[in-house]
Amino acid sequence: MKKEKLKTGILIILICSAVTLAANVWFGSGVWPRGYDFFVSLPNRAFFSQLFQKEQPYIIPMENLAKPRMLVVTNGGNRAVYYNSDASYPAYYDVVNTFFKTALSDEGLVFMSTVVGEDEWYDVLRNDELLDTRSIYISYSTAFSPRLFAQVVGIERTWLENRTDAVQELILAPVGDTGEDVLLYARSLADGTVSKFYINYPQKAALNSIISGMDGNQGYSYAFELNLHDSMVGIGGGVEQKVVMDPMLLISPRSTESAVITGTNPIASKTDTEALLSVFDYRERGVNRHTGADGTIHFVENYGSISIYPDGLVEYYAVNEQMGVNILPAESGTASLYDALNGAVLFAERVWKALVPDQPFDALISSDLVENENGEYIFTLDYYYEGTPITMARGDMDHAASIRVKDGRIVEYRHILRRFDGTGSQTENAPMLQAIDGLYARFSEEESQIRITDLYLSYIEDTQEGGRKPVWCARIDGREELVYFTE
Repeated sequence: MKKEKLKTGILIILICSAVTLAANVWFGSGVWPRGYDFFVSLPNRAFFSQLFQKEQPYIIPMENLAKPRMLVVTNGGNRAVYYNSDASYPAYYDVVNTFFKTALSDEGLVFMSTVVGEDEWYDVLRNDELLDTRSIYISYSTAFSPRLFAQVVGIERTWLENRTDAVQELILAPVGDTGEDVLLYARSLADGTVSKFYINYPQKAALNSIISGMDGNQGYSYAFELNLHDSMVGIGGGVEQKVVMDPMLLISPRSTESAVITGTNPIASKTDTEALLSVFDYRERGVNRHTGADGTIHFVENYGSISIYPDGLVEYYAVNEQMGVNILPAESGTASLYDALNGAVLFAERVWKALVPDQPFDALISSDLVENENGEYIFTLDYYYEGTPITMARGDMDHAASIRVKDGRIVEYRHILRRFDGTGSQTENAPMLQAIDGLYARFSEEESQIRITDLYLSYIEDTQEGGRKPVWCARIDGREELVYFTE
């Protein structure tokens, strides 16, 4: 009996050894010619790959996408602004998001709707104690199609997709202290049309509570309240003002402090390179490799290539688009905008975690998110540090990452990998009004009028060594280049 058990044990060991040796022969890079990938030659590479890879759960990284860039709370003569990095932000965001989940999923709560003029949009936002205005202005970093907006806030579909096109700005305005009436304003990205909806909202008291409980008056004013958006100034016929601001630009008289940071390339060793390649399902010894004169390392596989530049830029191109990196969940048969975006963000996070496992991937989508018919999308992401955006200034790339997805596969991926750390030092930022004075001085002699669409603090990342302090950056209507002010 003991002999039979011994024979059985030896047989099991031999079988395991045979399987291990076979796996080494099949998957070992040393037994195949350079550039040859065994699974590439198989008709269903994904099927065989899944057999030998641990199944990864499909994580939904949409939480940050659903968070507005800022919430502006106005209560009569008081106003406060909450950015998504502020400690008080979550309390306001939770109440606002609960409203969207409830109101946008049930069209029965809408008892009237109309289209209103721009003047009403501005009036409901005014910081005027006599008007007793109470509102929450909600601004996202990017524009959403209504269907995608519904998905990222946590509902499958919304009646809003039949009432308006892509939106980036919304306003919630409770009507009075009693009852359940709340006004929802949505401004169309395409033509600026303002849609006004009368909502019967049972949890209106929660909206009134957070508006009443805001942290005092922080001194912010919209450009339209200061007449900085008006093109004509002066007496009589007036003089054309050469520099005007977007009416919704928030102006603050206060100076603030920010951290001084450093940016470094996290790809520092052969181990880092191998970790990066593995995310793309590449093996360093299983692909053709050559190094350019500038130090860029190129890896060429049967259906695609990866280039790793000395400053941390990683480029992936699929020669055959049908063999690009599949980012659809296993149960999905279509490449919807939601699935494509979800998969692209998750993949970028995997790239990040392969090299910087000890830091969260602090990046937000910066491209507009609108459905199209051909299933092809280009998503861009930008880094943030403690809520302050980081502007990439590499020359050929001004975003942290650019991801082109076609039919649920990544066919082009560019990512400037930079790790950002605080130096322990703080710097006082120049007041916003000083930046506005600089804009007037710079463009006062222009032949045509200049319209500033955005003005904000940002770190400038040029992939060079040294510390970085935030500087004021301006976006100008009709111009691609970013204007920024350095000391």
